[in-house]
Amino acid sequence: MALEMLTFVERNEDLIKEKFNFPEKLEIRIGIHSGMCSVGNFGSDQRLDYTIIGRAVNVAARLEQAAPKNSILFSNSTKALLGETFEVSETIEVTAKGIDRPVIGNIMKNEATKKNIVTLQKNGISLKFDPSIIDQKEVDKFLSKIEK
Repeated sequence: MALEMLTFVERNEDLIKEKFNFPEKLEIRIGIHSGMCSVGNFGSDQRLDYTIIGRAVNVAARLEQAAPKNSILFSNSTKALLGETFEVSETIEVTAKGIDRPVIGNIMKNEATKKNIVTLQKNGISLKFDPSIIDQKEVDKFLSKIEK
């Protein structure tokens, strides 16, 4: 999901700037930590909120704050769960209030967020797609339906 969020912001940069009247491009930071937490409705009859609380949430929030712009910073506990799925470009130490020792954060390589987007133009129509998700045969079917 984090990769999809980065890709969405990157692909829709101009649309986001125009729609929300941002003076500069939108940049996001993502922090991911794995651990136990409590999720649900917390509060009283007068005020009830659906939220998440716990140490893991605090660590993820600190990783998010420490992450470079437009990147994903994940903890070693998350890295252990991911295995060798993603390459790490560098590691940094993050100190978190209420946490007794620094958390090691792993910055995902930028190449992992870049997808191979193909652009086809035919009869005044421009179509962008990711060939790892959509098969070329499906794209051809779509284009032939539009031509009719």
